[in-house]
Amino acid sequence: MISMVFVFYVFVGLAAAIGAVRGWAKEILVLISALLAIFIIFVFETYVGVYDAVVNPPARVYVVKPEDTCEDVARELGTTVPKMLEANGLVVDVENCQLAVNSQLSYQPLTNRFWASTTIILLLAFFGYQTPAIKLFQAGARREKVRDALLGGVVGSANGYLIFGSIWWFLEKAGYENFSKVIVPPTVGSDLAIIAENLLAKMPPVYLLDAPVIFITIVFAFLFVVIVYV
Repeated sequence: MISMVFVFYVFVGLAAAIGAVRGWAKEILVLISALLAIFIIFVFETYVGVYDAVVNPPARVYVVKPEDTCEDVARELGTTVPKMLEANGLVVDVENCQLAVNSQLSYQPLTNRFWASTTIILLLAFFGYQTPAIKLFQAGARREKVRDALLGGVVGSANGYLIFGSIWWFLEKAGYENFSKVIVPPTVGSDLAIIAENLLAKMPPVYLLDAPVIFITIVFAFLFVVIVYV
């Protein structure tokens, strides 16, 4: 199975290649769009109660019945057996799992935040990658051959870091929930797990999902747009 570390670097490299073809001026628009997406996520999670209630729903609670198996209970809680046991502090052999009848188990769903955040990021990125239609932006997007390609590659790699790094960060925060058949976290304590942990500690949401950093970042981003394109 391919590691998420490898997949992340592949996407960053792909974004850099796209940036080299498109040029730095167009890639700046993608950069601004990615920052704006993280800003929207921060504002929604911090100030919009309805959104926060949707992406962070209350924990599901289930009382074990005599005929229930661990798989049955995990399915009712919307998770896997290992995650169910971990969330409830139970040290039980997963393969020979047995639960006490009438015991109350709970689980906090984590996938909603991942899907909502990923949708916002990809939607803003999609619009950012559209060719500018405004004449002022078209003039600023004219390519300057080698220098433009090199700068485009640099900005493109930054876009890959912002977009795919943020998605991976939200996926990790969701515990790879509902993706166990295609994506699994690296074995705890392995070299790959250490590399992934170090990378995730440097992903954009770690720095940007915080005030006043995100506000300052957005202000400077739009000042740059005004100065360069207008």
